[in-house]
Amino acid sequence: MAFVLAVNPTFRDVIHVEMRGETGKLERSSFVAEFKRLQLPELEELKAAVEKEAAELPPAEKWRAQASAMREVLVGWLEMVTADKKTVVEFNETNRELLLVIPQALTATQLVFWTNSYGNGAREKN
Repeated sequence: MAFVLAVNPTFRDVIHVEMRGETGKLERSSFVAEFKRLQLPELEELKAAVEKEAAELPPAEKWRAQASAMREVLVGWLEMVTADKKTVVEFNETNRELLLVIPQALTATQLVFWTNSYGNGAREKN
């Protein structure tokens, strides 16, 4: 397939989140995240901002730097539902904040973004 120089302003990928359930069993769920596609200069600026913010935070709050980055680039999602699995969770700032304070979700989301942005996400497994 030929490379297309003009690319879409966003990209999507599946985020797999593993968390212990009420019974202690490891449960795996997923959703499709939509990210803003950044060019290399923008990526480097974002990476530098994350590093600067992390350096200024106490150790227990370093996660906030990655959450800040994800606020900038996570622009939508699909296939996210409430605990009853019946109601679709719409993408908005409030729901994004709820997602970004779940450690496993933040870790999985930022890993997929950075892997796709700097590497070949098609070869990586989340």
